[in-house]
Amino acid sequence: MGIGNKIFELRKKNNFSQEQLAEKMEITRQTISKWELGETSPDLKQAKELSKIFNISLDELVNNDISNIVITKLNNTENAVRKTTRTIKILVITIYLLILFSSIFITIHFITKKDFTSEFQTEFTCIIDNEEHYINVDLEDGKYYLTYNDSGNGGIMKHPAGNTLIDVYETLKIFKKFVINTGGTCK
Repeated sequence: MGIGNKIFELRKKNNFSQEQLAEKMEITRQTISKWELGETSPDLKQAKELSKIFNISLDELVNNDISNIVITKLNNTENAVRKTTRTIKILVITIYLLILFSSIFITIHFITKKDFTSEFQTEFTCIIDNEEHYINVDLEDGKYYLTYNDSGNGGIMKHPAGNTLIDVYETLKIFKKFVINTGGTCK
């Protein structure tokens, strides 16, 4: 259907005479007649005015079928929403797993920092060059220290042994190895 026939149908549907429509558009009745007969067509400004008067889109006025365009845009939008939803789900699962693994790591970390000194020997006596040295493992302000008498330097010495029981164990191994390498013993 041409634009002329569309204008004719819309004019009749809205109960306008050619004169009434021409008056609303501020043009002559003959211009409306020429449009309806297909002799001429409204320009873009006039077509916009017609679409406002008849309360329709310009596409509908000129019979421009945009349904395929709309359907394509809707499909593209739906696909984008699906992809975004999938990405958000993956992101949420990843964050959840990171929180879970972080919680497990933190729990393990605090368990290993627990004071287990009651479960292993915290006092030693080592003999170096026929002199006895008394060694204690002490916990102060969350840190472990080896405290021992050092007769060669004239007093009690305090040596940092680390923040965890594992650190203390490694420090004690090094200390005992030193004692044994110098010909001493530890009990």
